[in-house]
Parts: sequence; structure tokens; C-alpha cells
Amino acid sequence: MNRADYIYQLVGRITDKKAKKKKDGTTFYQLATVIPDQEQVKKINVFADSCKKQEIWQEIEASNYIKKEFLFYCKNYMGSYFLVDWQELEIKENHGSN
Repeated sequence: MNRADYIYQLVGRITDKKAKKKKDGTTFYQLATVIPDQEQVKKINVFADSCKKQEIWQEIEASNYIKKEFLFYCKNYMGSYFLVDWQELEIKENHGSN
């Protein structure tokens, strides 16, 4: 398998997003992330044409990621992570009830 085709699986959450533009004028989002077991991953880039599901792009545009945890499926190109897909995870909260 070519390294460019490898899919990284990262569990974490999004803390912020910034809209950016590529040289050709295409908008993409740079997500600020907290990935506890991969602390060096501070941001993940998202391009509409790279997402497996269009709903992901729409969720990011609408900021529907607050207080949610995700399993991010990303590719790494020259040290930058690019979102391909995600899966929302249930946040396990401990309320002390047995």
C-alpha cells in the first residue's frame, strides 16, 4: 500500500475552525483539534471534494461538532492531515451511578 493511501484513525474533538482558500480560490476548513493520544496532531484540513460523504462538509459548515467526539479517518500528505470521513462517538460520562 502506498503511504499516501493509508488511512489514519484519530479519536478526538474539534475546538475551532477557520475557513481558508487554496491558490485556485477553493475554500477549505482548517479544524483545530484535540487528539489525546496523538498530541502532535493539532489541526485537520477538510476539503469538500475529499470527504466521502457530503454531510460531513455540511456539518462542518454549520459547526455541528460542538461537544462531540469523533473518530476521524484522515490521510497524511507531507505532514498535514486531511479528513476523508468521520464517525461520531458516544461521549461516556461517569455520573457515579451503579
